[in-house]
Amino acid sequence: MAAPGYVLLSGGTDSIRTADGNHLDITTDFEAIMCVAADDWSPANIMTLFAKWQGGTGTSDIAYALRIHSASSGILNPCWGDVGGGGLKELYGSSLSGWVADGSPCWIKMNFVVDTGSGMAVRLYRQPATAPEEGPPSSWATHGSAMTDPAAAQLAVNSQPLWLGLRSTTNDPFFGKYYYFELRKGNSTDRSSQFWNLVNPETVALMDARFSDPTGPDGFGNSWSLASNAVWVPPEVTVGVPQNVVATPLSPTSIRVTWDPVVDADAYDVERDSVVIAEKITEAEYTDEGLTPDTEYTYRVRAAKLV
Repeated sequence: MAAPGYVLLSGGTDSIRTADGNHLDITTDFEAIMCVAADDWSPANIMTLFAKWQGGTGTSDIAYALRIHSASSGILNPCWGDVGGGGLKELYGSSLSGWVADGSPCWIKMNFVVDTGSGMAVRLYRQPATAPEEGPPSSWATHGSAMTDPAAAQLAVNSQPLWLGLRSTTNDPFFGKYYYFELRKGNSTDRSSQFWNLVNPETVALMDARFSDPTGPDGFGNSWSLASNAVWVPPEVTVGVPQNVVATPLSPTSIRVTWDPVVDADAYDVERDSVVIAEKITEAEYTDEGLTPDTEYTYRVRAAKLV
């Protein structure tokens, strides 16, 4: 597979969400695993990775969330509502900025232990995501130190959806790509305990159908939808290499690139000097405009089959 599928969120009210359900009211230990690529891992504004939160700060407003906070170069920011009172609770972890490049994906795991006998304990983990389509890594590196809150004893519940990329209708939008997300009750490694998996690498066809029919269930009883301008970008599969790529000048500032069509190819990507300038075009030619006169350019064409 040349490129994995993902959901593209461009801020605003873009999000992935499911309606509220009793199984989403987690009041005991839980674990969240995701593979995401933030456009900016050190954002100027807070960005939400996932949240069951209606935007207020009272105990009944928030159940649980993980954000990229704009403070201190984009630190990871676990949040929750404590039944014991006090409304919004939050901890501040370490930043991923500097460890992963802007726009590049990485795996993140958050482990919540709700009551250790002396309060809440949160541990974050990370791993590079060189092949998101292969699913979660088998081993993880800890990301920062364990975080604790001695006052926390039980997570609050609310009637809000579970949002990815937003924490309410307008708060803390995410800019980037979601490749994978799952949420598990408990901290078991038993995969049967998961109840949502955004990208199942073993059932690509089901994954594609799920987002072309957002009213359908995900296999764990949740009906998900893509909100606002969120876009599902299906995975690509590499096919043959285009032959006879020819660049023909049309004017001092434009060049037409042509190539032989590739059998079974659905689309083509065109690169100029190793930078993609056109994606998923369906014809075996492309006109590159706005160029600098008397400048040499190198072009490459990649064929792909959309799954």
